[in-house]
Amino acid sequence: MAPWHVAAVRALFFMAICAALTGLMEKYTMIKLVTHHRESHLINFTGLAILLFGVFVDMSVGLPRYA
Repeated sequence: MAPWHVAAVRALFFMAICAALTGLMEKYTMIKLVTHHRESHLINFTGLAILLFGVFVDMSVGLPRYA
């Protein structure tokens, strides 16, 4: 079990990731891009990069470093 400050920071980090992905989805729906447009691929790649960054940071924080 992680200390409370580590768990709280991880929760805040996930909330920031959700806010970033929500902003990307809002931009995507506001400008009404077609599916195979270059900017839609850029938005999808950026969202995937943010998500993978969050997963790897959480794994590096959550896994024990010194066993």
